[in-house]
Amino acid sequence: MEKAVINLEKKDSSLMLREISPPHKWDQDLDFHYLRLTLPGFISADITQHMDKYGHLVVRGSHDITEH
Repeated sequence: MEKAVINLEKKDSSLMLREISPPHKWDQDLDFHYLRLTLPGFISADITQHMDKYGHLVVRGSHDITEH
């Protein structure tokens, strides 16, 4: 589900930021919990994750989009 779209103008290009709530699934086994996200168009190098100061998992990604 899309939440927001923001255009940021730069000197020679424009950036578009989009906040999304991607399809996801929570799994677990005896030792671990797994959050599985479906992020079409992204590769693992495009994604970062960290825990914020409130203990929330933050997942961010960015990649170039070519217009047709």
